[in-house]
This record gives sequence, C-alpha cells and structure tokens, in this order.
Amino acid sequence: MLLKINLLFILEVDFQIMYEDKVLISIKTSHTATFDKQGSSIEDKILDNFININAPAIIFPFVREEIASLTSKAGVGGVLIQPVNFVELNNNRIANLKKASEL
Repeated sequence: MLLKINLLFILEVDFQIMYEDKVLISIKTSHTATFDKQGSSIEDKILDNFININAPAIIFPFVREEIASLTSKAGVGGVLIQPVNFVELNNNRIANLKKASEL
C-alpha cells in the first residue's frame, strides 16, 4: 500500500527592533511551503521530526534573508538574524512536554 501525505507548513515570524520602550522597526512575515511524502509507511517519529526540525530549517533561511533585505532597504543597515538550531529547539520542546505530563 502506497501512502501519500501532503503537508502545508507555515512559518510566521514577528521581528522588532526596539530602543528603550519604542519600537523602531516591526516586521511580520509569513512563509508557506508544501511538502509531499510518499512511501509504504510513514512513522510518527519521522513525521514529527520533519514538521518540527526539517521544515522550519528549510524555510528559515528565507525568513532571515527577507529581514536582512528589508532592514537594509529601510536604511538601518542589514539586520542579520542568527541561525536557529531546530534540533535543540525540538529537544527542548519534547523535554517540556515530558515535564508537563509528569505534573
């Protein structure tokens, strides 16, 4: 049996540059990607890792570039956002879920 899954992944980012209590720059961006997976079986762990690690890691460089480009064009110099370790974020998410379930 051939299984097919279509995933729609949306990464929304709210970015602000503040000075004291004033917002100098505010950027809200949304990036959408679609992914197709086919196979004889699709394990939950593999799908979970793809959704929480791979998909955002594929899209995030485009978010970084968009923010750098917009801030450069706005005349405030290009703001370079650091890369994100989505493996570590996912591990933290899983640890927090385990802690919450133990309460």
